[in-house]
Amino acid sequence: DLNTHKALLRLHGMAKELESHQYKENPKLADRFVASARLLGLLEDSAAMGAWVFDGSVEVLTASRLLSTLAERLAALRDEAMASKNFAAVDSLKSSLVAAGVEVRMSKDGVELVPGAGFDTAQLEALK
Repeated sequence: DLNTHKALLRLHGMAKELESHQYKENPKLADRFVASARLLGLLEDSAAMGAWVFDGSVEVLTASRLLSTLAERLAALRDEAMASKNFAAVDSLKSSLVAAGVEVRMSKDGVELVPGAGFDTAQLEALK
């Protein structure tokens, strides 16, 4: 008999610990979180389903959070490029995002990154 309510509460607590970087005191926390979420059927190994990505410090990010971070970086690069009139860095990052299956939408209101056909979270890891 699995106490699903209690398991979800604990999983929520673990997620908060990961978000606040408390995993540095408990390096196995991310592994236990992912294993527990998979046991409950909450995670799959599909980027389209919001697969989890690990960087060298074992910080866990969802694909959407990773895209948000990259969108902020692209927006900052674009602002710098507007001032310097040198768009090489913007073009390079945009090309890498498109190669990873990300649709890049830039307007005067900002930058939006949307997973598209062939979206591959693994290719985004190198861009962090």
